[in-house]
Amino acid sequence: MDAIELYIRGEHHKFEGPSNWNEVPTELAIKLVNLAEVAQTKPHAIMMILELLYGIPKNLQYWLLDEKYIRHVEPQIGQEDLDECLEQGLALINQAAWVYESDPPTNWLLKHIIARGKTFYGPQDGLATSTFEEFMFAEQFYNDAIAKNSPEDLDGLVATLYRIGSNNTYRKTGDYRFDFAPHGIDMRVKTLSSIQPNLKQLVLFNYRGVRKELAKTYQNVFKVSETPSENSNSTWLDVACGLAGENISNFSAILPQNLHIVLKYLDTRIASMEKLKSKTAK
Repeated sequence: MDAIELYIRGEHHKFEGPSNWNEVPTELAIKLVNLAEVAQTKPHAIMMILELLYGIPKNLQYWLLDEKYIRHVEPQIGQEDLDECLEQGLALINQAAWVYESDPPTNWLLKHIIARGKTFYGPQDGLATSTFEEFMFAEQFYNDAIAKNSPEDLDGLVATLYRIGSNNTYRKTGDYRFDFAPHGIDMRVKTLSSIQPNLKQLVLFNYRGVRKELAKTYQNVFKVSETPSENSNSTWLDVACGLAGENISNFSAILPQNLHIVLKYLDTRIASMEKLKSKTAK
């Protein structure tokens, strides 16, 4: 957490707030996620972010950010005092810049969604307990949602990641959600498509953060995602499995396995095959 100390008109003010996305509570994240986009093009959103993050009221923010306001309210203010106020404001903006400049969070913020009287649970941090098959569907919906700006695909992403579950399932697996099954997506879409748009945007934002972290960990697998596929019907994960030397029968066997175990396996296999290919070429 960040501790904020401000000195305005001889008064000492103390505030506190999160220092990165992984420290942001869910309710605050829901409000911040849209502002993070707006702040990149509309500077006035910064004041809203500072108020949400640290609880700094706007009347104090004017003393840090608005030179005209300061001169109007206190015409006799000296240049040194004015500069001190504005420097504090600039430092505060830089301190909060992670909201719209840093990578999205890797821990999962929206733990559950209540829709039409049912509770749908989200994935564990880093998709720790998700299966490879779930990830494949999530990737397809995510990429289409981004490429096409498609609300339907965003609904599909949410319905892939959120499922009903139970405490008993959590005790057994570390995940509240019942097992992933592709045929359940369409049914969940009918329910989850009605949730608030900012909740969907938070899921999209959060998934992007987890995905970036996965890409750093399993670089050989994810570099395939940056290479266009010659087969328009194949996803980049299909191509990655092909590069790892997986045949159809093996591929179906890895679908229900833990995502991280499969990605680690594929990453190692792709690296080994690349080395073999390099030696053969010589």
